[in-house]
Amino acid sequence: MASRRAACLAACAAACVWAAPAVADPSDRDRETARALDLEAEQAILEGKLDKALSRYERSAELVDVPAHWLMIGRLRAQLGRPASALVALERASRFPLRPGAPPAQKRAADRARAELEQLRPRVPTLTVRVIGATPSEVTIDGVALDLASLDEPHPLDPGSHRVVARSTGRPPAVAQQTLSAGEQTTLELRFIEGPATQGAAPAAASGGGAVTAIGYVALGVGGLGVLAGAITGLATLSRASQLANDCPRKAACPAEDQTVIDQGRALGTASTATFAVGGASLVTGVVLLVVGKRSATTAPPTTATLIPWLGPGAGGLRGTF
Repeated sequence: MASRRAACLAACAAACVWAAPAVADPSDRDRETARALDLEAEQAILEGKLDKALSRYERSAELVDVPAHWLMIGRLRAQLGRPASALVALERASRFPLRPGAPPAQKRAADRARAELEQLRPRVPTLTVRVIGATPSEVTIDGVALDLASLDEPHPLDPGSHRVVARSTGRPPAVAQQTLSAGEQTTLELRFIEGPATQGAAPAAASGGGAVTAIGYVALGVGGLGVLAGAITGLATLSRASQLANDCPRKAACPAEDQTVIDQGRALGTASTATFAVGGASLVTGVVLLVVGKRSATTAPPTTATLIPWLGPGAGGLRGTF
């Protein structure tokens, strides 16, 4: 039964394509393309591929604008759970400006669209938006701007979740998420709150603080590596000292063959001291930079920031400008 009905509807659309033009005269090539698209749509309906059928009819309606195309578009949108957009298509079909002497197929499509509109309207949810606290400069539903003069009027929408945003100069936007079910009629109130609107300069200030903070994390990393390296070289120094203690138990002059161990111990001791110094200085610098970076989020960022490690005899550290 459904297959027969689909075939009859598609045949009606095809008849309108080949009938006398309605508003504008399509070319023969457009008519031929539209007829092929209608046949594809008919086959897609028979196969249960409603999305494909809808896309073919929408493309066909762009080429040949007739009531039967919009009737089919409205029916398919409704079946796919898009009653609000189906309402638009059926209204277009029902109000189609037919020329005198238009074929009966076109008039029948317009009459059917009017009848189906009355059946569809109760299923379409509506949302009325009211804005409180300030005069809005813009109100959008799912990114589509509304006519501000129609804010207190119901707007047909498809069932599901919708994002509503109201904006007013000098205030933060008022945002709400509203979920609608079939046939639901809801009024949504958006209230502006006191407070400054977000300015374009704020991200720039945050960017400067972020740069200082990033350098702070780098300094902490350098400090951690320095302390780790100092610990390793310190352990190596202790190992050499233990070896010498065994060879020279009475702290007498050590044998000449232990001179290499003595030199290694001195070198490791110097390296351990230096790496501990660099690591400690880096950790302190990192903590300072993290504090400065957080404060910079609300103040002007520094122009430049440099960080240079240094080593000296038995000491080391970091120097830089911020």
